[in-house]
Amino acid sequence: MNRRTSVQSNAIRQLRALASDPQAQADYACALLEPRTRRDELMAALEVVASTPVLAARPRLLVLYDHFAAQDGRRDRGTYVRSALLKALRPLVEPGDRDLLLTAVTTYEDAPPAFDDDAGLLRAAGLIALNELDDELGRYHAVRLLADRENSEKMSGEPAVTAAQVLGAQHELTTLFFYAMRPAHPDYGEVTAECLRQLVALPPAMVPGLIERHGGSDSAIVLLGLFDLLLGHEDGPQGLDFIIDFLASTRREDVYRYLVTTLVASGAPGLLELVLASARYERDGEKMAILVRALALVEGDPAVDEVLTILNQN
Repeated sequence: MNRRTSVQSNAIRQLRALASDPQAQADYACALLEPRTRRDELMAALEVVASTPVLAARPRLLVLYDHFAAQDGRRDRGTYVRSALLKALRPLVEPGDRDLLLTAVTTYEDAPPAFDDDAGLLRAAGLIALNELDDELGRYHAVRLLADRENSEKMSGEPAVTAAQVLGAQHELTTLFFYAMRPAHPDYGEVTAECLRQLVALPPAMVPGLIERHGGSDSAIVLLGLFDLLLGHEDGPQGLDFIIDFLASTRREDVYRYLVTTLVASGAPGLLELVLASARYERDGEKMAILVRALALVEGDPAVDEVLTILNQN
């Protein structure tokens, strides 16, 4: 191991050693914010500065951002460093940073060999910071990124997922409802699911349309988003008839496990009763095993213990 690698390894160990003193750790992390710092150390330092902001880090963060944005982003393929820099800069953002954030939220970079855009994380980080600085501009860019689904990452749905979260925080329900009422694209289920989750303040009269649209979805991700909406709605659980039918008829063990566990963990007697009523007539071995594990979380209740006995006997 050469001397430079040894020194840099010592830097990461020093960051960890200072964890019990957040201010000292942040001051040390600030000193690591230089272009010559090794990538893993820089990312560790940025994580510290993001959690414990120090004003002295601001000019260093700006210099680093310019460094990694140069040469059309070739120094930061995938925009991982620039995204981390913006997260660290968020608590320190000033009105003069508007142009930097506008550039970040509109950055598209095509990297070889596929030449697909890989700057989604940067646009997401830029949107969050811009929205905190100027929520009106943030709203418009969130709508733009939500509409630009084809340039979102297929695995994570970013930055469209972050756009949905920003619009949810701004109570932009009509935009989210419009997106959620579209047929879910098979490659972007995460985006539809996040729109559904953000609609917990939707008028209850509009919820059945979403159940009709997505209740029979082949996508587990979309179904999970739908159940999060139904069970997290501000006016109380919605679509109970649909939930009862889903518990009885589904063969989707992954979604069934999530739904049953969520219903039991909610602590709401009415929702627990749905599970118990369904469990009394369940004969599918895999679903029964899921029920036993979920109901074990609340065993001791006489009604729960009775159902557990039935399940264990079958």
